Amino acid sequence: MAAPLFSSQDYLGALQALMPRGRVWPRDNGAVQTKVLAGLTRSYAAQNARSNYLLDDAFPASALELLPEWEATLGLTSTSAGPVASAAARQALVVARLVGANGVSVSNFQDYAGLLGYSISVRGNAPFRCGQSSASAALGAADRMFEWIVTASALPGMPFGAFGPTLLQRELQRLAPPYAFLRFIFI
Repeated sequence: MAAPLFSSQDYLGALQALMPRGRVWPRDNGAVQTKVLAGLTRSYAAQNARSNYLLDDAFPASALELLPEWEATLGLTSTSAGPVASAAARQALVVARLVGANGVSVSNFQDYAGLLGYSISVRGNAPFRCGQSSASAALGAADRMFEWIVTASALPGMPFGAFGPTLLQRELQRLAPPYAFLRFIFI
């Protein structure tokens, strides 16, 4: 259900309906009392329109005026999404920060990257272990055990495709566990 949007005429009718009846309380358009009430109702209509706009602006996916506050709350700056990021890119980053960090798993990393406009695959680098690894498994070294290889490509039509890999690198490094080393391959 949409929020009600009342005009000044709606408020004028409501105020006149609240006034007592009689000759002393005229309701015609030329009366002084009607003109005074009409002057008051403009501010009520403006207030109603602004409060309806606040309902839209309170959600980060549609925020414009409150976007700097959302960014400050999440520790972002206006240039976090890129040097000349559009409002849509900044909104997408705020939404990604709010809903994207659900844990340290490959599927969560892929979902988070999708919110940022990237399609990624994550592969771990584990050393070969007899009895656990298959014969076709790569022979990884023990010192590269905590290396995660992130292969990424920008999704078409997403806001961050033009900003290159730095945003994805920074965001995934922030989410990665402290022991993990992320290596990025962009295709």
